[in-house]
Amino acid sequence: MIGRPLDPRHVSFIDVDNVAVAGFDDLPSSAVSDPAPTTVRQPIRRVGAQAVESLIEVLATGGEPPRHIIMNTQLVIRQSCGANL
Repeated sequence: MIGRPLDPRHVSFIDVDNVAVAGFDDLPSSAVSDPAPTTVRQPIRRVGAQAVESLIEVLATGGEPPRHIIMNTQLVIRQSCGANL
């Protein structure tokens, strides 16, 4: 999350008992946010390395069709999804 997310505990028209928040990236600030957001951890360094490898391959071969590359992710469950951890 970039910046300060809207904290549903301080918005009067939101029923905080029925709100779950999830993010994608697991930035370092996620673990210290309150409530800490549930997120998906990605292999950021590996994604960057794969992007460079793919670019070098395209430049070396004159351009190949795009391909799909699947990398493992990890669900990090924290308080924002209603988990009482």
